[in-house]
Amino acid sequence: MQAALTALFEMIKQFLSVKQTEMEHQPTLEVVKDKKALKKATDYTEQLIDIVDKYTEYFTKKDLSKYNSLKKKFNKNN
Repeated sequence: MQAALTALFEMIKQFLSVKQTEMEHQPTLEVVKDKKALKKATDYTEQLIDIVDKYTEYFTKKDLSKYNSLKKKFNKNN
């Protein structure tokens, strides 16, 4: 009986160790997922900017100024 209890507790200890390791690596996995999602969003934004650039001649001066300002900030931070 003692051997069975020892084996059971050892199994629980191993299980908890595996779960602890998973928890320790969880933030790393989330960062990688977030980074991939941000890369996709950035790629889509660049494509949108390329399309919008074709139609800036139809913008009001105010909209064009705001667009150019936002585009400059985007390019600076990219």
